[in-house]
Amino acid sequence: MNLFLRIDNNIVAIVVSIIFLKNITNSLDKKETKNRIFVAIFMINTIQLIDETLTCIINRQPYTWLIPISSILHIFLYILGPIVTYMWYVFANLWINKNTNYKWKNNIIFLLPIAINTLLAILSPFFKLEFILIILMYIKEVFCFLFLLLYRISICFVVL
Repeated sequence: MNLFLRIDNNIVAIVVSIIFLKNITNSLDKKETKNRIFVAIFMINTIQLIDETLTCIINRQPYTWLIPISSILHIFLYILGPIVTYMWYVFANLWINKNTNYKWKNNIIFLLPIAINTLLAILSPFFKLEFILIILMYIKEVFCFLFLLLYRISICFVVL
């Protein structure tokens, strides 16, 4: 019962997201860049919900074979967060500037923190760089501040 209380909101959000995603995929014009970016953001958010639900189910299980699967799922969560932030920046930029010819090459500086974060997230299990989030506080061994710093930098880029 305790497990269900932790994931019940995620399950409802996943079902609603899938229904909404099916609806917007069928009704939006797929040729517009804004619509494609919005659908991509919604897909990534749905993937994050599924990933978070699976990590909640897997955590605290007594099976040792689930540890690598849990690490992989956590890596995906660390990677997807800044990507969604960047995609919201692109979406807001498209709405404000009305520029339909968006090129990611023009904003390569915004992708650098995402690339560094992705690299560190992939390397984290091998070099023990992973961290734990406890009530808005990052606690861990080595280089935990880099994940936080890169995420904050990517958020600052979005604000600019």
